[in-house]
Amino acid sequence: MAKKSESFGVVEMVGPDTRMDQFGDTDKPANPLPPKCPHCTLQDVDFVARPYLLAKGFAAPAEHAPAEMGNFLVRPRTRQALELVVPGACAFFATAEKKSKKPTPWSVAVPTAIIELPGYKDTDEKRRRCSKCKEPKLGWRSDDSYASVKKRTFADDIFKAQQWYAQNTLEDSISDANMWRKKYGEKVMIEFSDYGLTPPEHPQRWTRYQMSRDLFFSVRLEQLFKRAKLKGQLIRYLGFDDVKPSDADLAWVEEKMQLLAKHGLVDGGAKGPATKAAGVAGGGDGKWFANYLKKNAAKKKPAKVDFSAIEKKHKLALPQDYKEFVAAVGPKSFEDVMEQEGFAANVLPPNKIDFRSMRRGKMKGLLFDEESLAIDGVMFASTDHGDAFVFDVSQKDEAGNYPIYWYDHEGNAMESFAPTFSGAIKRFATRT
Repeated sequence: MAKKSESFGVVEMVGPDTRMDQFGDTDKPANPLPPKCPHCTLQDVDFVARPYLLAKGFAAPAEHAPAEMGNFLVRPRTRQALELVVPGACAFFATAEKKSKKPTPWSVAVPTAIIELPGYKDTDEKRRRCSKCKEPKLGWRSDDSYASVKKRTFADDIFKAQQWYAQNTLEDSISDANMWRKKYGEKVMIEFSDYGLTPPEHPQRWTRYQMSRDLFFSVRLEQLFKRAKLKGQLIRYLGFDDVKPSDADLAWVEEKMQLLAKHGLVDGGAKGPATKAAGVAGGGDGKWFANYLKKNAAKKKPAKVDFSAIEKKHKLALPQDYKEFVAAVGPKSFEDVMEQEGFAANVLPPNKIDFRSMRRGKMKGLLFDEESLAIDGVMFASTDHGDAFVFDVSQKDEAGNYPIYWYDHEGNAMESFAPTFSGAIKRFATRT
């Protein structure tokens, strides 16, 4: 933890809307919060389930990711780093798979500091409050708070806002939906029982959903994550893009880098855990890949591809395992990649490969992520929602393989996915 005499600027940390601790088409929380107020049914926003359940994506090679209610998820290296450089800043709890209840390598990190922040306004324009617990109907909106937060300094490297917010209430959503159904002449109305609810006993029953809280890191800790190459889904929110580290912040980063190096967490091995995780998950195993091609070869042999002409045109050699895949299987879609329901990866034929738009220097939106900016991407697999999988053609090994990266469009960053194309196919096929 910071010394009481220290104070520093902070940045809000955000990540993809779809999270490991959510499930279903509507991103329901895998760890429902118990009710705290019996009148308005406000949940206990500080409750943490034990074990903390994860529903999808926990095989991804990232080392940190967002979680519900201002908490976040970390793999062992990130947890060890946090325990060394900001001891006591978080409480850590074990996680388990939602379906099997088997332990996962992730821990949920719960900030111990909860701070009431300036500048927050009621989300509900009518500023309605529960008559019993006095809490607001929809919490507090943070949209106008950034200027106020950026003017202040703080003494905690990690904290979450005391204020919470909810997107809406189920009661209002059902009422609004039925109003429009009635207006357009539909006969079938939505019932409260469709959501496992009884009709409200009084007008202040507010079943809030998609609740959240804002998570903040000191700018020096955010910079340390970058220096230590702790790759993951948490990134600085764009509203804080003008917050710069001070000289004292940078000196602190250097000091903590030495501490991490002393414990073997950086200095040559910083990228190791993520790469190793991708290798284990993806395999890249020649024997596995050969068996896969044999079992999944197309019944009608794909049309022959003139790879030499394509490579000559783009002045770039494609990896041999990709050529073998196209020759035997052809274009193919893989469902539920990384255990994410509905996430399909479509391996492209050579004439559909994108050799242009994801090359180094083209992806201007990859902010605050030097590793992502360094990747020279050639997209070989697309998705239906803006993500992609690329060869990083700047890192060719002796066998002609390129490492594979996943472009996460929500996080606007590149994530290490597999050491080779065959390793990526293994992850696609096994949904890991």
